[in-house]
Amino acid sequence: MAYPEIVGLSSPETLAKVNRLIDEAVLATVPESCRTPHDASPTRQGEGCSDLPDPGKTDVSVAYLVGVVKDGLLSVRLQRIACTNPSLQPDDLVDGLTVNLVTGTVYQVADLFRPGTPWKETMTQAVQEKLSATTKVGANVPISVNRFFLKEGTLVVLRPVSARAFHALDVEVPLKQLQPMLRADFSGSNAGR
Repeated sequence: MAYPEIVGLSSPETLAKVNRLIDEAVLATVPESCRTPHDASPTRQGEGCSDLPDPGKTDVSVAYLVGVVKDGLLSVRLQRIACTNPSLQPDDLVDGLTVNLVTGTVYQVADLFRPGTPWKETMTQAVQEKLSATTKVGANVPISVNRFFLKEGTLVVLRPVSARAFHALDVEVPLKQLQPMLRADFSGSNAGR
């Protein structure tokens, strides 16, 4: 299983904290039944569901995408696909981790925006419009903007698999569209420039 490990930070404590956060985020996606009792690492790995595991067994694959790593900011997309035999489709879970590499602080989506701005409504509307334009997801599907990561110039909302989709959906919202609501002191705002 591959996922990022940070090296070279000036503070050993922050380095250890950030790597522990990444480890915890990855392991949180792996079902308990797929971990060994000794080291909590997956017992089986696969490349999605190209080959089904033995009946009653589960193959787990974890992938990551580093969206931003600059100006003291790391933002990563994590995806875990678990294939159990038998099942109709794989269990696909996505999450993001955005962390300050100087302090080790994990950012929640609300931390990116100035208090009192309609950021949540704006994000929800932008995500709903993009989903309606690109998928058959209906207008009444509840939207959550809490799972996210940053790519260069973009805030990406991560949508887990729904009953009508076979894989997770990433919905990109340009940071320029959100710029008036972004906090001036958020170091990650440089990801939009």
